[in-house]
Amino acid sequence: ATRPRLLSQMLIESLLVAAGGAALALPIAVLSGRALVAFFDSPVNPVNLNLTLDWRLVSFVGAIAVLTSILFGLVPALRVSMADPIAAMRQTSRGLTVDRHRARFQRVLVVAQIAVSLVLIISALLFVQSFRNLTAVDTGFEQEGTIAVSFMDPAASSLPGEQILAFQQQLTSEIRSVPGVAAAAASTHVPLSGQMWAHFFRVTGLAGNSRKTSRFAYVSPGYFDTLKIPIRAGRDFHDLDSARSQRVLIVNDSFVRSHLGGLNPIGARL
Repeated sequence: ATRPRLLSQMLIESLLVAAGGAALALPIAVLSGRALVAFFDSPVNPVNLNLTLDWRLVSFVGAIAVLTSILFGLVPALRVSMADPIAAMRQTSRGLTVDRHRARFQRVLVVAQIAVSLVLIISALLFVQSFRNLTAVDTGFEQEGTIAVSFMDPAASSLPGEQILAFQQQLTSEIRSVPGVAAAAASTHVPLSGQMWAHFFRVTGLAGNSRKTSRFAYVSPGYFDTLKIPIRAGRDFHDLDSARSQRVLIVNDSFVRSHLGGLNPIGARL
């Protein structure tokens, strides 16, 4: 065969293999990416990530396929086309091994392929490990069997706070009486929803007395027991905590470290 025929044959073979790999890689990558996004997506925290195919992605994959075809098809084709057929047949008939230069080149290719494969395998294992750690993160509250229901009534905003509180207490009491319900409580915000209110405050008796800010939520008595959130010190809210009684707060360890400066949170005034 002539040199152009040898070159075209090996380039076409490499191009077919690369094109087949690219054609399989595109739908697999898109479907797996969508499945991963759907796993993390939720009605409360939607993940907006567009993974649809566009001309840039197709062009990039196509260019990679052409480059790999030229690189891994043209080099062997040139080596084959420059070989002497008579010398090659003589070596084959005598049972001789390939020359040292060709063997060295083949070893370099094998080593490079193994190195790239190891990098891909290690990266995949690290991704799987990170994904497993992410799914096993301790959020600090009970998730299994917990149901969050949202209520929004624009007309209730004009009602006195006492009527809203009375409705909340009646609603949670009736929910607790439903068979199969272990506990129920109310909160203005759902944990880890990313939606919180913030207040400015000053810590009485703290040096500097500078104005600070912190996120907060209103919760009903039994909230921490419902979500199995342990109280490290002090007491939980109870029904005697009303609009007419002394206002009380429950803060977390992060608040104590960031704003109280070593001050005992029990009895501190904000």
